[in-house]
Amino acid sequence: MFLLGTLIIVFGTLVAVLLFGDQPRFRGTWLHRLYKAVNRANGNAAHWVVGFTTGNPIVGLVSRWLIPLFYVGIICFCVNLFFSNVYGQLPVLIKNSILYNFWIAVSIAALGASTALVTFVDPGRVTASNVHQATTIFRPNGLIFFDKQCFTCNLPKPARSKHCSTCHKCVLLYDHHCLWVNNCIGLRNYRWFCAYLLLNVNLMAYGGVLCFWMLQAQKQQYLQLGWWKLITSTTEHNRIAGILAILTAIFVPITSIFTVLHVRYLYLGVTTSEADKWGEIEHLVRLGVLFYIEELEQFAEQATMMDRKGDYTKAYLALDDESILLTAEEEPKYTMRKISLVEHDLVNVYDQGFWNNVQDRLFRIPWTT
Repeated sequence: MFLLGTLIIVFGTLVAVLLFGDQPRFRGTWLHRLYKAVNRANGNAAHWVVGFTTGNPIVGLVSRWLIPLFYVGIICFCVNLFFSNVYGQLPVLIKNSILYNFWIAVSIAALGASTALVTFVDPGRVTASNVHQATTIFRPNGLIFFDKQCFTCNLPKPARSKHCSTCHKCVLLYDHHCLWVNNCIGLRNYRWFCAYLLLNVNLMAYGGVLCFWMLQAQKQQYLQLGWWKLITSTTEHNRIAGILAILTAIFVPITSIFTVLHVRYLYLGVTTSEADKWGEIEHLVRLGVLFYIEELEQFAEQATMMDRKGDYTKAYLALDDESILLTAEEEPKYTMRKISLVEHDLVNVYDQGFWNNVQDRLFRIPWTT
């Protein structure tokens, strides 16, 4: 139990660090330093793995499936424990209820289906046949997306897409690469990813409640014992039910946090990848170095650079490639508008309102090829 508790605390801490550590508000704090340390360790590990698997493509392919197989194995193992130790001990009214049994079957089947779909459905690969349509629908906004070429795929790069170095392809409306399913999450499978999150929460929450009801019924036979003693000092059935209830009580909130995070992204009209990019824009605004050049119709970052004489001078850099747009001498010729507040001075052109965002991401897929 102590080892289990320690592992859960470590896992929860890592999740919190990775979720919030790189937020602009935490820059320079211990949380951001810990985030960078974790990322460095992850980068070193990834570099070693890439180096090891580059010359061993079969090993690389197998290694990428270890986490999804681990996840499926854990779910199957826990479901087996539930039916072997908990289901038979449930109160008769619950065990014989058509509704409760129906929802158990639906929860397991639906999670299996969503896992298969999010794993094997193409997330929306950029190809020569769809890139023109993609660049027409997904246009650059001049803040976080620009007219660019993917030199790996040798194709134009539609806005909101990204090249995944793991999947070796550009993905339309790229959200993130999910290690749990060994697939990118993008235009065509984001709906299944949301279903995958919700159904994981549902299965764990429902299973946890059933385990608690089973323990509650068993408690009537051991009135003199506390809950901890009931779990650890009575029967194997109670011990398994207790472990499953504790695990679900911990992982339901963690999975729910990820689910709520994606609801927030839908509300804001961004993807996970774009949220990071907007975080960088917010950081520039907080520093007071983001400007809009009216005549060029372009955003720029104010920077301090060394000129040819060795003196430090002000310059304005393009956001896409950090090339110099204006020097301090040229500045008086242009109208510079300082961006002071993201909410008031900038517009996210990809945000169509919460309900339209939900429809666009989950239901109205532009094309299927």
